[in-house]
Amino acid sequence: MKSNELYMGVDPGVGGGIALIDSDLQIVKLRNMPETLTDMIEFFFSIAVDYEVKACIMEKVWAMPMDAIKASFALGKNIGRLEACLTAIHVPWEEITPQSWMKYFSLYKGAAKGKTQWKNELRDLATRMFGVTKKEVNLQVADALLIARYCYDKTNNRERGKVL
Repeated sequence: MKSNELYMGVDPGVGGGIALIDSDLQIVKLRNMPETLTDMIEFFFSIAVDYEVKACIMEKVWAMPMDAIKASFALGKNIGRLEACLTAIHVPWEEITPQSWMKYFSLYKGAAKGKTQWKNELRDLATRMFGVTKKEVNLQVADALLIARYCYDKTNNRERGKVL
């Protein structure tokens, strides 16, 4: 028997991650982005066997003009793999821009913040929101975990989640 409904958040970058939370807002699974197609397929099919994913939101990202061609291609390939895996296991999903979920949580990066500082702030928020430690939420999955919470709230027509 499959466990209660899950909500998935996906940060599709090569350095991103995948997070699943349940309807009690408990973390079920956190995963750094799988590095190979085989790893990704195995991860998603293990999810399909054990759980029912009610909804998934994937961050809509795109390559920037200053990104290297190789990095841009890797990002596009990763997004295509994720779309295929989600479709194959019949998970309803949609894409949202980073600005959408960040605005929902009243987050603003600001030009002065570096990438590491910003990622640490996101991880701090995720750990407070879910009552877990920094050891449990690394920088790769912090965005995905916040996106999963956004997915839960949006799917259930909830007001903005309590943010400490």
